[in-house]
This record gives sequence, structure tokens and C-alpha cells, in this order.
Amino acid sequence: MKKSTNLLSMSIAIVAFASTANAEVTVSSKIAQQGLFRTSDCQMSNNEVTPAECLCRADIRYPEISGLGDAKLQAEINAKYKKQAEENKCEGEATSAADKEGQYSSKSSYNIILKSAKLVAIELNYSAYMGGAHGSDITKEDIIDIKSGKTLSPNDVFTAKNIPSVNDGIYQALIEKEKKEEGILPDSVEERKGAFIKDNICKECNIKLDKKGVSVVFDNYAVSSFAAGPQTIAIPDELIGNYDIISALADKK
Repeated sequence: MKKSTNLLSMSIAIVAFASTANAEVTVSSKIAQQGLFRTSDCQMSNNEVTPAECLCRADIRYPEISGLGDAKLQAEINAKYKKQAEENKCEGEATSAADKEGQYSSKSSYNIILKSAKLVAIELNYSAYMGGAHGSDITKEDIIDIKSGKTLSPNDVFTAKNIPSVNDGIYQALIEKEKKEEGILPDSVEERKGAFIKDNICKECNIKLDKKGVSVVFDNYAVSSFAAGPQTIAIPDELIGNYDIISALADKK
């Protein structure tokens, strides 16, 4: 039985922006794995009922995008999402014991959050328990420019000039949360001060876009305890440097 899973791929969301009103992007659901699976190293006799610790319940779906302006980048993006889904599959052979529940599980589901001529936002949530004290429940989001097919980086969203202000805002927000005893880990916050986003990478965090605006969401344990959950820090609209994002948000607010 696999006892670990790829946290980075456990949860994904896609936000795509169109440069013209005629652009049409569609997202279809693909299934990587469904059903109950029995690990190959399960030790039991022929007359024995399969124990829960030998079973894993899977319901793993992933999105497939069509309609991006660059077919090659579109294929790369879809291949990435398929690979991430495959990495989270339960191990072992499928079993017909539909009435049984496994001790382990791996699930994913997604919802279309926003869809218009300019953008479609899809949130994909992964949850898994593969052993240990806690399971994993993480959401990730990509921002993809439809015309170019490019996945936007932090600098594409905020501009390099605004990154220091974004980092400072994140730091101040986490300090305020710490004062309210919200499970913030002060040492982790101080270690990341000024570098939550560095070298065009959001470190142990993800940039999320929805109709409310842009926020930075930290992974479990990055800056807070497991009990406190992932920390979400809203970023002021004035620090968004991408006109397409500003325009899309204006249409939805």
C-alpha cells in the first residue's frame, strides 16, 4: 500500500484568460481511477475477508482543456494534469468488493468557478489519506493565458515591481493573525519574511483567483499548524499588474 502522495499535485485549479470575445475554452472531465483497489502485498488466506488496511477507495478525476491558442502548450498542460492525477492513484489491483470501505483513499473533484468570454476558473480539490496522522487536502490553481497558452507566473500577475509590496502585505497579515492566536507559526513566518514570493515562485503557496479577487494560499504546515488549516491572504487590487485580470475582476464585481 502506498503511504504517501504528491502534495503538489493533490489539488489543482485552472484559470484561463481570453484575449478576444470569440475565444472559446472548454474543460472536460477525465477519470484517472475509480473504485476499490486491493494492495498486492496484502497478506491473507483464501477464506479470509479482505481487511480494510488492504483496501484503497479511489475517485480521481482531472480536467482536460481545449481551445488554447498554442496547441503545443495546451498538450503540455493536459499532460501535466494527467500525470499529476496518475501519481495519486491507489496502488494494487481493482476488486469487486463494492460493499467494502478501505482504510486508505484518494479523491479529486473540480468545479467551474467562473466562466465568461474572458475567463474560465476551475477549482480542483484533492484529498487523500495514505497513512500517518493526517490526510492531505490541498487546492492548487494555475492561471493560463488563452491566446498564448502560457501559465502565468507571480510576476505576470503582480509585476516584479509590486512583489516586495505583496510580500510585505503577506507578512503583516500573518502577524495580525498570530496576534489573534490563529495557529500561525511565528518562526516560519519570520524565515519567509520578504521572500514568500521570490525568484518568480510562490514558495509553499499558490496564487488563487476568483470573483472576489486575488489571494495567496499557503500549503498546510507552511506558516501554520495543521489544525489552523491553509492560510489565505487577500492581495489588494492595486497590486495586481495584469490588465486582463483587472478587467475580468471588474466584470465580476
